Amino acid sequence: MKNFYQLIFACAIAIFMDVGASAQLNCLTEVGIELDQFSGMATVTPDLIIVGEVPEGATVNVAELSCNDLFKTTEVTVSAVIDGNNSSCKTSVIALDVSKPVAIAEETVIINFGPNQSSYELSTANIDEGSYDICGDIDLKLSPSTLFCSDIGTEVMVTLIVTDESGNKNESFSTVIVNGSSTTFTCKSSVEVPTAHGTRLTTDFFVNENACIAATTVITDSQGNVVPDNIITPNYIGQMLTAIITDNIDGYSCTSTLNVIQVDCAPFAICDTECIDAPVTDCDGGRTDTDNADWPCDITIEGGANPYNDIDIGNLLAIGFTRAEVEPTLVLEPCHLVATHYEDFIFEETDRTVVKRLWTVIEWYSMAAYSYEQIITLEGTTNSGVWNICDTQSNSAPPGDCDSGHSDTDDVEWPSDISINDHRIAPQDLVAFSSIGSEDSRPAIVNNQQIYDVEYI
Repeated sequence: MKNFYQLIFACAIAIFMDVGASAQLNCLTEVGIELDQFSGMATVTPDLIIVGEVPEGATVNVAELSCNDLFKTTEVTVSAVIDGNNSSCKTSVIALDVSKPVAIAEETVIINFGPNQSSYELSTANIDEGSYDICGDIDLKLSPSTLFCSDIGTEVMVTLIVTDESGNKNESFSTVIVNGSSTTFTCKSSVEVPTAHGTRLTTDFFVNENACIAATTVITDSQGNVVPDNIITPNYIGQMLTAIITDNIDGYSCTSTLNVIQVDCAPFAICDTECIDAPVTDCDGGRTDTDNADWPCDITIEGGANPYNDIDIGNLLAIGFTRAEVEPTLVLEPCHLVATHYEDFIFEETDRTVVKRLWTVIEWYSMAAYSYEQIITLEGTTNSGVWNICDTQSNSAPPGDCDSGHSDTDDVEWPSDISINDHRIAPQDLVAFSSIGSEDSRPAIVNNQQIYDVEYI
């Protein structure tokens, strides 16, 4: 009998506990609700918040969210009557904007280089045609944002990159037609051309200015015959030639006279692959003292507030470096016509900036070009926008960490493989297909806000 009463008592307690549990609402601790991409609104309903079955007649004290609720937490209370008893629970609701902004670029833009202008900085005002986001301000960037002399006479595809306040991105594309303009230039009255080999002469050999000059150069001999391809060979030694430089835009022209002289000259050549501090051996050993150049070695300096100024040649000389340490050392003969040029590729790390400076030496007579990479390290710089790219798989791969091949926390998402029955495969063409999103037409820059450029082959 005692066991019987104990069993009845245990059952009563179990029933009481079950009733008590069912009489209480249970809410999620935190809920993210996406705003509609067109209205910027979201409806808050009990089923989004309550864990388990939603009681009939359950209500919420906040029925709608809007763009004004972004970037903050809204406390929402759900109330219901269960078994005749009032019950409620609370949850933190976060409004989410996951919709891309609307990117609208001018379909075609025409720009004109001004006289003596060597580059053209595009502004978003040139390209943007009313891009917007339903929930607030947008940031606009262009890639590329600078046009150069080599772009004159071509059409350049420019990408308008639109980012909203939530970090969502979208792109639109514009065809920029690049026109030149009449450029004021003057010709050197006479030019002495020492030649021991065939020498091709270009327009910049004859003019005094260093701007974008869209001009045609024709060289003739004393009989009025055109020199083929403007290549001066030893056959012209002792002759007086004439170069006529004509502006392709307004027809303006000027002339230079050429005196071709014989010079016994060894060909210009660079075989070094090591810098000036390397032991002298031969060409196979990486450095010889019998060719025409020594390359500068890698250097390290303390970075300042503006590392881009710190690496200027003049600044490097001012802080104590020698010319041999900051630029190629050339050994020239009178018959050599040589130009040097460098291009910097800047990589920002957390506490330093690494500059890969690609040097190019060109010998104009032989049209030979030689390149060397010098590393300049700026220690102590603080870079907030360091790039982190670790994905080796496309955006369709399951997300994980860097080792998995697809991380959703790095700065780039690679496009997935696609199949189309069409010959138009440029990124700006692919986005026009309804079956292909912009994320599969080109890499998506998802975190980093710095200026970037994307190229494909």
